[in-house]
Amino acid sequence: MNRTLEELQTEITFEARKGFPLLLSGAIVFLFFTFMPSVFSMDTVHLIWIFGLGAIFPFGILISKILGVNLFATGNPLGTLGGIVAAPQDFYIPVFIIVYMQIPEYLPFTIGLLGGSHFLPYMWIYKSRAYLFVH
Repeated sequence: MNRTLEELQTEITFEARKGFPLLLSGAIVFLFFTFMPSVFSMDTVHLIWIFGLGAIFPFGILISKILGVNLFATGNPLGTLGGIVAAPQDFYIPVFIIVYMQIPEYLPFTIGLLGGSHFLPYMWIYKSRAYLFVH
């Protein structure tokens, strides 16, 4: 059965709940990051930011399991597109490390710019302005 783009978007929006568990996970992790400078030195905080970003996806998967949300919509080509959009985030880690080594003050900017860039396609996939807001 051939489905229209509109039907595919509606289907994945319902099945993956607009990726809400990942947004929630990111919000929790970044809230945690907010209070790090009051506990640790900024050098340590920068390292926590770099490696702590890797916790967002697994934590989002855990939240999705608890809420019964299927983030891996394998029967929908837009689910594959979502995976393709997310994958390059792994390649930003070396960039974050280089920025940390050269100009650590720019790390929040770099994380926001590169990390936030992958939200724009999700705004289109899920038809959600929330991803524009987080971007």
